[in-house]
Amino acid sequence: MPRFTLFLTCVSLTTAYQLSVRAPSVRATAARALRATPDDTTPTEPDDAPDAVAEAKDALLQAIAGTDRGFKKDKSMAASVRNAIHALSDAAQDLTPVPLDGDWTLLWTDAPDITGLGSSLPFAPTLGRIGQEISAADGTVVNVIEWRPASLLTTLRSELSEDSVEQRVVTGFTEATPGDVKLVLKGAGLRPRRVLNRDLELGPYDTTGLFSLPFGEFKVLYNDGALRVVKTGQNFYSVNERYYGK
Repeated sequence: MPRFTLFLTCVSLTTAYQLSVRAPSVRATAARALRATPDDTTPTEPDDAPDAVAEAKDALLQAIAGTDRGFKKDKSMAASVRNAIHALSDAAQDLTPVPLDGDWTLLWTDAPDITGLGSSLPFAPTLGRIGQEISAADGTVVNVIEWRPASLLTTLRSELSEDSVEQRVVTGFTEATPGDVKLVLKGAGLRPRRVLNRDLELGPYDTTGLFSLPFGEFKVLYNDGALRVVKTGQNFYSVNERYYGK
């Protein structure tokens, strides 16, 4: 065999051997390239990336802690809550509020018609739960204020400390756009819940339909179904959480 031909044969065999050795890694690289997607090549945020809305919500709940629903006359605490409300509202401005339906309990407010209800006098009724019952089907918002026996009475008879009667104000509501609520006064009522240490399975005694007067308005700043924040037409705020009963 001529030397030149023998040289070409050796080169061919060497090249074939090198390709066969490198083939698995070449094929793997090619396969990865074919499987690659934009998600594979673009860095993504970690799963535990901060959620601005969740952080703002937590900050609001922390600001509310220790305020006694706003009854503590502490201007710095009230200012902190309002700042936290604004931060949450800004963080959630692109979210669509969920329906208002359900029972709610007040966590905090700076509305003077509410914060003026409390009294430390021993013979005055004790203020219990403050909340709302909202029904979109009925188009009503029922404001509920629970009253309990005076501290002087429960000191003498401790078994009466859980007695309660609900004072109820029934309003009708409409939403021109989601979250923009206008109210009209429709009636009022009472609901005894527990009297003389006995639970009463009684419905509310509401009287409605006698009048329909403007009763204010509010704008929903945040509502995720568990926490709701609103601003009234008088520029006061209230924060409510979902109420599931005792």
